Amino acid sequence: MIKRYSKSMKKRDILVIAPQPFFIERGTPIAIDLLVRNLDNFGYSIDILAMPIGVSPNYDGINIHRSLNYLKAKELKPGFTLKKIILEVGVIIKFITLMSKCNYRVVHAVEESIFWALLFRPVYKYLLVYDMDSSLVEQMINRFSWLKSIESHLESIENYVCRNSDAVIAVCNSLADKAAKGGSKNIHLLTDVANLQEQTNIECKEDLNEISQNNKIALYVGNLETYQGVTLLYEAARLLQQDKVEICIIIIGGSESDVQYYQNKVNGDGLNNLKFLGSRPVGMLEHYLMQADILLSPRIEGSNTPMKVFNYMASAKPIIATNLNTHSQILNNERALLVPPTSVCFVNGIKKIIENDDYAQRLGSAAKEYVFREHGIDQFRRRLQIAYDTLK
Repeated sequence: MIKRYSKSMKKRDILVIAPQPFFIERGTPIAIDLLVRNLDNFGYSIDILAMPIGVSPNYDGINIHRSLNYLKAKELKPGFTLKKIILEVGVIIKFITLMSKCNYRVVHAVEESIFWALLFRPVYKYLLVYDMDSSLVEQMINRFSWLKSIESHLESIENYVCRNSDAVIAVCNSLADKAAKGGSKNIHLLTDVANLQEQTNIECKEDLNEISQNNKIALYVGNLETYQGVTLLYEAARLLQQDKVEICIIIIGGSESDVQYYQNKVNGDGLNNLKFLGSRPVGMLEHYLMQADILLSPRIEGSNTPMKVFNYMASAKPIIATNLNTHSQILNNERALLVPPTSVCFVNGIKKIIENDDYAQRLGSAAKEYVFREHGIDQFRRRLQIAYDTLK
């Protein structure tokens, strides 16, 4: 267990590196917010190093340090982009500045920041925690297919950082397995949580039944990146309209440009059963989930389980998800309807659920019971405390 410093500015317990916009309402920033609030509750002194994009939460005693915004950027899409690489250079410069002023016992490096955090460890002599929210090799190859030819070399680098970190905190079983294969001897599984009750409740009166024109509602919540499988839902909506199925697919989330693109496409194709509402505050999530008849997770790429799935399960609404490892490491056929990643299979799944109320209720009830038993906030806090207790 690390020895706690007093909450002075010269000596701090933990520096959390967030190499993405913080805070915005997206998966990894939400996870980082949950992390630092709980570490702070344990009595550690916490600083966050973040990119110059996002809103600073109103923390008591947690300091947020931001790099310079060389590009005057206002937003940053998920994944690897040239803009992100340039902004991360600024994060590294800010890191060196912080390290010259303050002695941190632990650096908690999220995602790709682990590579350069490991590089600087011999200089500043801190304990290093790798927060493994995704497989960086998988992300890069999905983004740049030409990297497939050097996949084994990239995996060797990923294995090296796993093996040389003092602890690896993996967000799902498949990443924990990857860390183990990489040679890490101190791995902790820290999944996302069902935390609808923990989120700030924002009053919302938006009625999805009005939007769906009183048809059944199949709801997707999340960004509109390719790996999420939104094109699969688009084609499913076309088939459902063709079959005259009385259901409306409603999509919440996505950047303004992505929403506009899909809305123009919907208008051009004459789809009346597919609605893109754009982003909504996380504090309204429960309001929307409880109005849905079916919840959808069509992800087609990635190892980590989508954060949305945990709150989907907490709502006790039936879930349809692709039968890939990204889902099956948490969901099974007793807790969700898992289908192959095709639009036809999603259409058949939607029809099956809306035609069988008892089946839908069984799925929802089993999912809710499981998620609160295995992935509630108390389990998260216990696992996080155990992980930090191993650092010496």
